[in-house]
Amino acid sequence: MQEEVENRTVNLAVSTTKLTARTVMKGVRIFLTHRARVKAKSAAAKTAADNALPHGKQTVQELIGQNQGVSAVPVASTELKGFERVAKKYGVDFVIRKDTSHDPPRYTVFFKARDQAALDAAYREYSAQTLNKENRPSVRKMLNRLIAQTTDTPKKVREKRTGAWGQMSQRTKKLLISILPYVLFALAATNLGEAWRLATGSTAGEKILSIMQTMPQAFENPLPSFRPYDLLFGLVCGGGLRLAVYLRGRNAKKFRHNREYGSARWGTAKDIAPFMAPKFEDNIILKKTERLMMSNRPKNPANARNKNVLIIGGSGSGKTRFFIKPNLLQMHSSYVLTDPKGELLLSCGHALAVHGYRIKVLNTINFKKSMHYNPFAYIHSEKDILKLVTTLITNTKGEGTGGDPFWEKAETLLYTALIGYIHYEAPVEE
Repeated sequence: MQEEVENRTVNLAVSTTKLTARTVMKGVRIFLTHRARVKAKSAAAKTAADNALPHGKQTVQELIGQNQGVSAVPVASTELKGFERVAKKYGVDFVIRKDTSHDPPRYTVFFKARDQAALDAAYREYSAQTLNKENRPSVRKMLNRLIAQTTDTPKKVREKRTGAWGQMSQRTKKLLISILPYVLFALAATNLGEAWRLATGSTAGEKILSIMQTMPQAFENPLPSFRPYDLLFGLVCGGGLRLAVYLRGRNAKKFRHNREYGSARWGTAKDIAPFMAPKFEDNIILKKTERLMMSNRPKNPANARNKNVLIIGGSGSGKTRFFIKPNLLQMHSSYVLTDPKGELLLSCGHALAVHGYRIKVLNTINFKKSMHYNPFAYIHSEKDILKLVTTLITNTKGEGTGGDPFWEKAETLLYTALIGYIHYEAPVEE
């Protein structure tokens, strides 16, 4: 047989000048006496709790176990929370039982026979509260009724009732807020006017010296002075402050708020609209929705722009197809084109010729397909021959420094002799 032993540790603190065995034993006895007193108090409290009778809402067993007789009364209402509060108010011990065999379910209240009078009073108060609750108007219904009336009211009537007054009140509010600081300053300045009025002296200098003595007397009362002179002084001070604020705001620098890092952005159709001519044919086509007018004198001179357009794109990106050809077919001006591939002459030349354009081609590769320039048509004397030779040599010697001038002079004499011989001796057709 094994015996279970429960070990407990107790920390006992003893304050003494000299620790002896007798002192330790005395401390242990005091502790044991204290523990016995605590256990006795706990046992008495537990016994009192066991013997105490339950009150208020309880079970059927607890109510019958009190051996004081039990009575019952049926309750038809399902809102029993209010009944429980009233029953606790009158100190009635009761049990509520729900009978689910009926539809709707029925409720029965069991109570002590001696609590019959208290239960009658509690039930009458509960019935009165229920009746008042049923007769009380519903806040939700009232709100729904007001919403329905507002919805049924025509919009114009609502605007007529609230619009003008709302706008007027807003204007009045803004006006009051804007002038309130100046009014307060003017009222405070009336005390300063009172100090000046109370100051002694016949000249302005004497009053200035005396005003320091009357200042505490004038500002002793924090309320403004309502004497006519003081009010006039305050009005002048308030008006002067308003004038100073106005002049300061008028001379303030013009800041571009939210533009500290620049205001550049992509343009829109609204931005380019003033630069487009109403007639489609009088524009340079930039894209499907954006164009640039050809006129140099628009109705608004500020919208006049030059007609320089820079197109940047790689090979095959559509510079010719989507910009050059559409603007050629506008046919609103004369054109000078550089056509290294010769495709523009083939694709657009016929359309231009049909519309009356005179087409001139300078082909430096195949002169049979090119226009020609005959400088002899402009020679009428020996001076013209020297001008032509000088022009040829100047435009063909390059940018480098010349060598021996003998060769340049010899070239000039040779060209002059050959051109003069052809001009004077050759037939006209040559």
